[in-house]
Amino acid sequence: MNNSYKSASELLKHYGWNSIILRYWKKLVLFLLIPLISLNVIVFVKYNTALKQEINTSFQSFCAQTLYHVEHDFEYINKSQRALSADNLTTLYVLSSPEALKSSFNANTILSLREKISQTLFATNILEDIYLYSLQNDYVISHKSGTIASAFPDNQWYTYAISNNEFNFILSRDNTPFHSEGIYIAHSIRDTKKTNGMLVYVLSNNYFDSLIKDSLKTGLGSMHIIDQNNRILYSSCFNEGDILDTSSQHNTKVLSYPLYSGKLTLLFYQDPNYLHQRSFSLYGGFLLCLCLILLLPLMMTFYISVQFYSSIQKIVSCLTLDSTETESNEIDFITHNILMLTQHSKHFEKELTEKIQLLKQHQALALQFQFNPHFLFNTLEMMHVMVASYTKGPNEVNRIIMLLSELLTISLDSTDYTISLSEELEYEKKYIEILQLQHRRPFHIIWNIAENTLSCTVLRLSLQPIIENTFQHGLKFVPKNETFVIEISSKIVNNELYLLIRNNGKGVPPEKLQELRNQLNNNSMFVSKHIGLNNIHQRIQLLFGKNYGCHIDSDGQSFTVTLHMPQNQIN
Repeated sequence: MNNSYKSASELLKHYGWNSIILRYWKKLVLFLLIPLISLNVIVFVKYNTALKQEINTSFQSFCAQTLYHVEHDFEYINKSQRALSADNLTTLYVLSSPEALKSSFNANTILSLREKISQTLFATNILEDIYLYSLQNDYVISHKSGTIASAFPDNQWYTYAISNNEFNFILSRDNTPFHSEGIYIAHSIRDTKKTNGMLVYVLSNNYFDSLIKDSLKTGLGSMHIIDQNNRILYSSCFNEGDILDTSSQHNTKVLSYPLYSGKLTLLFYQDPNYLHQRSFSLYGGFLLCLCLILLLPLMMTFYISVQFYSSIQKIVSCLTLDSTETESNEIDFITHNILMLTQHSKHFEKELTEKIQLLKQHQALALQFQFNPHFLFNTLEMMHVMVASYTKGPNEVNRIIMLLSELLTISLDSTDYTISLSEELEYEKKYIEILQLQHRRPFHIIWNIAENTLSCTVLRLSLQPIIENTFQHGLKFVPKNETFVIEISSKIVNNELYLLIRNNGKGVPPEKLQELRNQLNNNSMFVSKHIGLNNIHQRIQLLFGKNYGCHIDSDGQSFTVTLHMPQNQIN
């Protein structure tokens, strides 16, 4: 049955709307798709309308409940301010001189006033504190303490009143390390001639937050209190002290109510995004239903059509659809593919014969290359003996021939692709000795090999091409009065081996370095001066995988090649 599904799906992809499967599907769509989509749209519209009504009702209920509490609290503030202002003890306090405050009578007066302030304060949750200030003695008392006004901890209201010579005002309190944000409502205390003091009520913004905390969680709406100049005294989403721009709220439902005898305005904003958030699941369900309406007829017809392919399932599973052909039906498809298979079979037979012949040629060439290095090795051994007999003692030529013979012995050893790092270093030291005899300029080799890396497995002859390139491209850029330095180091990081070959040559500019990196990563570094580096990079990746290889870097003053291989991956 799985093969039948596969065959039907391939034919569907190939023939498109001419397939038998889609012929059934188009007929069922006429009977199922239109009524189901219509029903889905009707349900969506009705549910969306009901959702809007629910949100409007919730918003109005939220506004009504919040307005009730706020109006009640501001009415209490208005009445208590008038009562405290007219109290005899308040009049006695604000008219007292600084010397009179020190008498025991006035001390009792202040104590009684604090009790009245405390009773007024704790009768409601909206108030954070009440301050009673006297212009006559420049003294402030609250329900907790009393002091000179300039030394009072919360004196933003005092600074504003003295600076502007205004004692009836409403002001927002800034957030400080000692006080949270709030609102000052100052009410002057005066006789028929002049102002003698003022009552300052401190309203807590935390109280307003508690009233609308449920609305803030759901995002239903926001609340704001502004003065007659549209300055924000409290806002659940804007900054206090800013001017509220009501003209910018285009698609927002706004309800406005006067407070505190019209001196303040309470605003409620309904967030238009709240409806979109609530409707998101509705939109998702609507789209899901549409997808199901489209998929259900398709799946039904697909299942029915699959049954017609069970008899030819074995034939279809052996054939390959060719999208360039335009057969009119499945039978033409089978006939066409049988003919194509016959032609391909003849083509493959011819191609196989050619590849076998080519393989034999490569094998013969490989044997030829195998013979030539052995012949060169034997010739070098003979030259070593002849030079020794002619010179009657050791010399540089004899030493070079001997070192080269030893290097050929190592290179001709094809028993394994990898050797230990210690063996590789011995090989490189022989090669460097040849370079020392070849180049008359002095150079310095720094060996910084970690002990725990000597037994690690590395690719055979992996350092020699890098060192050769170092001399070829780096030595000529070092001034003759300076020493050419090559540092060869090794380290293990996260169970992976890193070999670094660094020289103090000129280095390469960033543009050229990026070009070399791209060529190395794309295996396109085929020019002769970099083919050794590319060779090592490909050999490492072929043996250990694409995560390893060669990395190059330059800081403009030096050039570094890093060989990255796994630690002890191959024994």
